Amino acid sequence: MHLLLLLATSLFFSTMSHLSAIEHHTEINLSGGYRNDQLASKIDLTTTPPQVPTVNSALKSKIDDISIGQIGFDGRIMFPYSSDPCCEFYFLNNFYLDGFAYWGWSGEGNKLHLTDEEDERTTSTHIKLKEIQTDDYQVGLGYLFDDDCWAFGVSAGYAYNSQKIKSKGGEISTPSNIDLLTDPLFSDGYKTKTHWQGPWVGVELYYDWCHWAFTLGYEYHFATYHQTHKNPSSMPNIASKIKANDAYGNVVYLDAIYRFCGGWQAGFEFKYQDWQARHGHVTTHHANITLPPDETLKAKANAQWQSYSIMADIGYAF
Repeated sequence: MHLLLLLATSLFFSTMSHLSAIEHHTEINLSGGYRNDQLASKIDLTTTPPQVPTVNSALKSKIDDISIGQIGFDGRIMFPYSSDPCCEFYFLNNFYLDGFAYWGWSGEGNKLHLTDEEDERTTSTHIKLKEIQTDDYQVGLGYLFDDDCWAFGVSAGYAYNSQKIKSKGGEISTPSNIDLLTDPLFSDGYKTKTHWQGPWVGVELYYDWCHWAFTLGYEYHFATYHQTHKNPSSMPNIASKIKANDAYGNVVYLDAIYRFCGGWQAGFEFKYQDWQARHGHVTTHHANITLPPDETLKAKANAQWQSYSIMADIGYAF
């Protein structure tokens, strides 16, 4: 599917001529709104003790319906436009540089659902979360093909997205031989961080109508996934550090801006994101369990992050 998208973009470049430019602006906007996240991961473990049947287990974690308040800013810089082919900046016509920086917070009330499956035994735990913080940064370079009220843009850049989670304590929901309330993993102040980063490519469709400007966009992210724990000397020992180079993200957004007189503008944006990480490599730091020399342990991890947000914008166009 992604190859077809890139092929269609290439054909568009080869067949579409440069048309007269509609009105595009250099602008900066202050944004604020609501975001809802869902985080999930799974670690598959295979332990092979000497002269004993292999033990298979899986550790699953999930946080549903994380309500996040988010603020930040976004902007776009249009390169100098000239209708004179002899102008030294003529080749920059319709190029633009854009990006954003967002920060989000979520207080108490969220819970991490942890399930440990070992052969036929399952242990479930609910972990109270004290706070969640998010950081999102992105920058890109694009080019516009335009005609009257319509425009088509293609762009590429780099993105970084992170979630920082701090736990408050654990609650045992089924009998277990693990004392979760005294284990450091569930003690107050335990921190986990996940982040997705890497290059991306995208396309945008613009439409200008009266004072309104609408944008429909899609981005595909070639990501690397990282998960780390600040205090890895506790259960689950295998989850201290995860890295997955096989990760990707799909992002779709709709933006509507109303332009007032004097350069001021206001609007809203709806964004949906779906990120996946597969075949992650798992390493352990300062584990409190030492395996016998003849015992082997193999692990692989998968992760998913889904998110949607509704943001209100107010800004100024030059």
